[in-house]
Amino acid sequence: MKARILLIGGYLWSERSGETIRPLGYCAVYSVPLFEEEAARIPFAAKHHADAHLTPEAALACYREHQLDQHLDLNYDLGFETACTEPHDEPTPTTKAAEIEGWRLALCEEHRTPELAALRYPGPWESDD
Repeated sequence: MKARILLIGGYLWSERSGETIRPLGYCAVYSVPLFEEEAARIPFAAKHHADAHLTPEAALACYREHQLDQHLDLNYDLGFETACTEPHDEPTPTTKAAEIEGWRLALCEEHRTPELAALRYPGPWESDD
């Protein structure tokens, strides 16, 4: 996954599968959901676009917004107990985390918010596909 330059100029966040390259996240044209499991993305329809971004950084920021809007899990079960990564007067145990596509941050209930997750999430990352 990475920002790729279009033949007409500009950038879209995309991934390659074999010889096919397709836009991802909000850089992909919105398709109307057909299945009940897809209904959660309906409120984000207006964020999808076919227009190119001026820079690779803008394409990356667009995909980051998509990840935070649609892939952030604030109730990810770690499967073990650990301390909240945010500062406390005393260590605060938690078994939950904020999670986005494999990135996890152990947070107690008080700190497990979309705002804090967005502040701490360092991604997305470009990859060779």
